[in-house]
Amino acid sequence: MIDELVLHIGMPKTGTTSIQRALNAVKTGEDWTYLDLNPPHSANPVVLRAHGRIAPVAIHAGPLEAQSPMDARNHITDALYAVRTPRAILSAEAMLRLPAAAVTSLLDHLNRHARSISAVAFIRPPLSFVTSYVQQFYKTGHAPIADVLRRATRPYSADIAMWDQALGAENVRLFPFERDALAGGSVVQHFAEALDLGPLPEQGRDANISLCDEATRLLVQYRRKYPARHPGDGRILACLSTLEGAPFRMHPDLLAGALDMARATGPWAQARMGWTFEEPEPHATPRALRGDTDFDDILPETRDWLVAQSGQAKRALRTGPDAYADAVRSFGQQQRVPTALARFAKRLRRA
Repeated sequence: MIDELVLHIGMPKTGTTSIQRALNAVKTGEDWTYLDLNPPHSANPVVLRAHGRIAPVAIHAGPLEAQSPMDARNHITDALYAVRTPRAILSAEAMLRLPAAAVTSLLDHLNRHARSISAVAFIRPPLSFVTSYVQQFYKTGHAPIADVLRRATRPYSADIAMWDQALGAENVRLFPFERDALAGGSVVQHFAEALDLGPLPEQGRDANISLCDEATRLLVQYRRKYPARHPGDGRILACLSTLEGAPFRMHPDLLAGALDMARATGPWAQARMGWTFEEPEPHATPRALRGDTDFDDILPETRDWLVAQSGQAKRALRTGPDAYADAVRSFGQQQRVPTALARFAKRLRRA
């Protein structure tokens, strides 16, 4: 039986993928083992299938040996039995927002294999979380911006409270996800030091790289017409990431819900973590997004970049959003890309 099982429960948009990739690269340390449930870096599909049922199975394909809830539970059990070290680590950000009944089911399962269970999570300030979440959403699907924001502004203090109740607050360690609060400015290094794992290797450029404002607008053109995931999405994102420009910004009117969440989260963060996070109030930049129609406002220089990258005729783009969508889609159909870009696209597809 494992002496201590550490659950890394997220939260989303706090470098979870980077941590998982670093753990996967090492797999085991002097006294710990990473539960590699779904190579190369994520246990979300297995945990969701085994206990959560909060996301469509089609979105989380998972390993071939875990195609049913029972198979997924057996897959977790086999991984736990294979541990030969005193400690083990299970990382899946989906655990943070499991329903209460699913948390009970998961912990009942894990308690049969571990003498003690603790959890760790990084907490991101609400406004930066919402902005990052919106971008990430459009990388994998499409919905009206108001619907995306409603998903993003669900308060996470209640989710932490559920884990506090399940494990005891003393067994749930929370870390601020702010560069100045992270050891060496690195979430991977901070995670390794906090858990005394020894050195973990940085895995290069983050697969969840931010896109500039213009690249995000092009991405939404594509997602509107082609919302389903496609094998070429990694190449599309890799190409869009090369477009330089101003950061993606939303108008303060659009961020009212995020501001409310920030105000509500502040006292909780101070009481639970002793952390007073500071975020600048959003301000209205000239091209700050106000609504869905603003995604159609593409700068002429962006259109020229798209023409050069896709090979589409400039006059074709004048026909409207569908033409922009098809031009972006062509990035995913190109067979030859520069070597470094191809490697980055491969990492994105695995994310």
